[in-house]
Amino acid sequence: MRKQLLFCFLALGLLSSCRTANNSGSFTDPRDGQSYKTVNLSGNVWMAENLRFEHAEAQPYGKDESKKSDGLLYSLAGARNACPEGWHLPSVAEWKFLLKKAGGYYHEVVNGRKPERKDSPSSVFLKINEGDGFGFPVLPIGWGSPKNGGLFMDQGKKTAFWSDTGHPTMRKYHKFVLFNFEEQRVTITQKPFDDLLLPCRCVQD
Repeated sequence: MRKQLLFCFLALGLLSSCRTANNSGSFTDPRDGQSYKTVNLSGNVWMAENLRFEHAEAQPYGKDESKKSDGLLYSLAGARNACPEGWHLPSVAEWKFLLKKAGGYYHEVVNGRKPERKDSPSSVFLKINEGDGFGFPVLPIGWGSPKNGGLFMDQGKKTAFWSDTGHPTMRKYHKFVLFNFEEQRVTITQKPFDDLLLPCRCVQD
């Protein structure tokens, strides 16, 4: 229990081991006036909050309006059209760059095989310091599926983020990044995209 509580505390922010005074900022979405914290990672500017832009392909966890502030869950089609002008859905390569720069190790599932380990098998969020000015906070807000009118799961345990990278051979599969708080693991994996409703982080063009 003590270990799990410590991990949950640490996982409030994913930090780069490189610390600068000018890597945090903000962006206001001109479409709806919502503001987002941002982080500059070696010239790549990421949203440091989950996207909250509303449209037909997005909904809050459990369809609960009070969860909107945590970020919305998007279908793949919705995610590809959700980032504001001048921003885009990150590729798997961009996610890998962020994880490595942050000191966070990850596993990668390739064609259904056992996850390939990158760096240390400990795999998750190694540099955490919320007050250091370079944060990428990740919270276990869960994820969903559009099946049966909408299924929602793993709140408090997991979350995942869309990438803009499809599977090289299986057209119905798409890659995403899964943060598992129970197993203290980050995994780059894939599932049929029709099964998923996931939050988004956008990267500046």
